[in-house]
Amino acid sequence: DLIDFGLGYMTLTRETSSLSGGESQRVKMVKQLASSLTNMMYIFDEPSTGLHPRDVHLLNDLLKKIRDEGNTVLVVEHDPDVIKVADHIVDVGPYAGSHGGEIMYTGDYEGLLDSGTLTGNYLRHQLPIKKEVRTFSETFISRQSSLHNLKNIRLEIPKGVFTVVSGVAGSGKSTLVNQVFVKDFPESLLIDQNPIHTNKRSNPATFSGIMNNIRKAFGKENQVDAGYFSFNSKGACPECKGTGVIELNLSFMDKSEVVCSNCHGKR
Repeated sequence: DLIDFGLGYMTLTRETSSLSGGESQRVKMVKQLASSLTNMMYIFDEPSTGLHPRDVHLLNDLLKKIRDEGNTVLVVEHDPDVIKVADHIVDVGPYAGSHGGEIMYTGDYEGLLDSGTLTGNYLRHQLPIKKEVRTFSETFISRQSSLHNLKNIRLEIPKGVFTVVSGVAGSGKSTLVNQVFVKDFPESLLIDQNPIHTNKRSNPATFSGIMNNIRKAFGKENQVDAGYFSFNSKGACPECKGTGVIELNLSFMDKSEVVCSNCHGKR
């Protein structure tokens, strides 16, 4: 199955930490094919991330195979080629944030094209595409490398412009950028798909530092220690220890989580 779904290039001894987000998710998906489970609900979050368009059809075959074994498959996805093969589509919108949160369309692909939603208009190629590009005069040049699948190549990136590194799965995109280029230019800011922290209690508020001001403000207003408004110390739910969920270990599946019945996810 690993070979069938475009992972044949991967050595079995390769560290999982070196896999791209798309590779990791496909390995997990292939694992589920071997479980022989039926009547299950499988949820995948943007499984096409990191995939070259040529490899998306392999992903679609995998999703359909899981479905054909008697399971329900729910996918959160933006890739047009994945949307096209879905049996049923739910389009959420109309925009992002407080301007979203509505079901704009449900039905098949042909109906989506005629729905008039942003997604439907995009798929009908009715949204404008930028045609002018910036010019450049200077470049960043990395060292030559043969790490993993790289064949003694070096990367030259123009300064001051928007550059995309593309290629089929396993061609070395993530290795070239994340492991070679970043090491040669350590001043670069690498923003990847990894969790913000390994601590399950972390969230955007704690990461950005805003939570410190929130704790202090609530503590001052209620004349108590700010720690009572933290899910890392005094304020944490005693049942879930401030995570908001309870972890379930099932022998035949990966670990799963359910909302804490004590704090109802409020942590």
